[in-house]
Amino acid sequence: MKIEKIELENFRGWNGSHEIKFSTDPKKPVTLIIAENGTGKSNILEAIMWCLYGKLPDNSKDPEIIKCMHCENPRAGARVALEIVDDRESNISGNKNPKYLISRTINHRGEISTATYEKDPNRQKLREYKRQELLVEKLLPERLSKFYLFSGEGIEQLFDETDEALLKESIEFMQGLTFARSALKDLEKYKNSLVDQKSKNNKANIKAKNAGIKFKTLSKSKDEKEKLKANLEKELIELRKRRKTIGDLIKESNHEVAKKTKELEEDTIKNRSNNQSRLLIHESEQKRLMEVGAASIHLSKEKEFLKQFLKENELEGIIPFPYNEKFVDKILDRKVCICGTKFTEGSNEHKCISQLMDQAGTTEQSRNHAYLSGFITQFGVENRRFREAYDLKLEEINSLEGLIKTDSAKIEKLRAKLTNLKDDDIDKLLKEDEKLENKEFLLPSQIEKLALEIKTIIKEMKVQENIIEGGTSVNIELERKYKFIEGTYASLESQIVTTKKDGRDTLLEKLNVLSKKYDTKQQRFEYADESSYTPLMIDPVLNKETPPNQGNTVLKSIFYATALLDICIERFENESTLIQPGTIAPMVCDAVFSALGVANTATVTKLLCTVPEQTILMINAESYNGKCKETLDKNNLVGKSYYFQRSQKAAVDDSLAEIEINGKVLKAFIQDNKITTNQVKPLRT
Repeated sequence: MKIEKIELENFRGWNGSHEIKFSTDPKKPVTLIIAENGTGKSNILEAIMWCLYGKLPDNSKDPEIIKCMHCENPRAGARVALEIVDDRESNISGNKNPKYLISRTINHRGEISTATYEKDPNRQKLREYKRQELLVEKLLPERLSKFYLFSGEGIEQLFDETDEALLKESIEFMQGLTFARSALKDLEKYKNSLVDQKSKNNKANIKAKNAGIKFKTLSKSKDEKEKLKANLEKELIELRKRRKTIGDLIKESNHEVAKKTKELEEDTIKNRSNNQSRLLIHESEQKRLMEVGAASIHLSKEKEFLKQFLKENELEGIIPFPYNEKFVDKILDRKVCICGTKFTEGSNEHKCISQLMDQAGTTEQSRNHAYLSGFITQFGVENRRFREAYDLKLEEINSLEGLIKTDSAKIEKLRAKLTNLKDDDIDKLLKEDEKLENKEFLLPSQIEKLALEIKTIIKEMKVQENIIEGGTSVNIELERKYKFIEGTYASLESQIVTTKKDGRDTLLEKLNVLSKKYDTKQQRFEYADESSYTPLMIDPVLNKETPPNQGNTVLKSIFYATALLDICIERFENESTLIQPGTIAPMVCDAVFSALGVANTATVTKLLCTVPEQTILMINAESYNGKCKETLDKNNLVGKSYYFQRSQKAAVDDSLAEIEINGKVLKAFIQDNKITTNQVKPLRT
């Protein structure tokens, strides 16, 4: 999608009616806005957020104030309207590259209303959308806005460690996996309904009918457990957020001992949490080992009995020894032993080999004997392998349990130290934190237990499906439908797994390609751990994570968003891609350069110049003049450019009144006795 135009009416610092047209030229997709602090730069990002989602960014000042305070008409309201063009086909009209008009208004009584229309070239009247939120969810869902709508002051929230699950969810939505999973769920419901029909159709088969009843019960149980698991996962996320807030409050206190002790406690808790996660994985692997190795354990116990049984039957002649009678007969005819020794009839060698003929069997009997002996021997081999793997896994589990126990003891000591500080505020926070910690300690194992139960239910459902499949009465049309849906379900499920794994790997690869191409420091990217989507920037000289200051966070965030957008566009343009990406939107950047040094400014500008969809860049004159301007001029991608000017009745500070852009001195602030407002002015760069 691209934003063609924004209209502002009495919104925040913008008094009266104003309009800004953005560049949608694919060859020049950058719109440049140069504005000083206090001239309405941040209001543009706020207006986009408010129009789409009915809320301002989290870091906005005075979020309750929507109508311009300088508007002198008491009956006037405030309004924001966006004109958007989408790359994808309209769900309602079927038009390609549909154009939408989205607006939000608040009247003088504080009542909010929205309006959404599609401009249809095939009809004169605008096509009205009754539910704006559904269209916005398709264009740019709120949970993904942080990847496209960047605010310099709020950008650090992008990689908040408590939002790892939300980060994964957002990225999977961008990959199209959210829609794919929804489709998979619908297919599963339809598949289950077909299974139910097949069960009803097989009336003659009581077993199949009972299996159908059991299948429905299992399906209901699976849904309930999945819902409970999702609720527990959500509870765990919220719990960790609150614990982080408590930790921050203690660390922000004036008590130095409390701060240091709390930091040490949090590090220990984090370490224990990592060990708990590893322990759950090892315990799960231990269970799988038991499932696979159970047969070899049982058969190994019976090995001696089977060997004795074989020997006794050999001695009684019931089972022949492992000699082939044709092979023995051939040796006797040739009078040459297999070792090469020649012998004569009546010799000791001849008598010994002749005795073997009494114990020899047919070719098939000898083959079966060899197979049986090998099978018995294999019991011991398999059991030995199992014991070695099991003992190793048990050793790892015991080691992790020891580490967890040590960490728990250390946490208790640190908590006792904090409690003894005799600070009432800290004491209240600690009591709350202790309750939350106990919950957090238990939740992962509960979630893992539910995951295993769900897995077991799915296996049992498959068993019941197979029983229903064996019904006597066959409806050919129903069978054809079921096989098609089952095949489609399996194919989509496989694609989801592949897309998720490949997407994560491709994202890291793309990050490092972009870093190698544009980062002046040549840093590389790694993930925080094996399952994380949170990237770490690694210093190539020190071979460790770059210090997480605001400038590095901005740089990392722009790299991340650019890489994601690049991948989505590549997949969108690939017609063979089964799962299409969920969202491709413009990047709107407000004041992201303020915390950047010269080198990082050049890197970020180069990255933003690679965004093919659309970039709206809002920046002050100081940040623009220099590397940013040099990079933009070199790439020649700026399609439209403006600067903002503030008119005000109050006196203007001379030190802030003028700015220099491209060697020209322009007025950023002017005194006007008639009106106080921000204004947009065209700029030639």
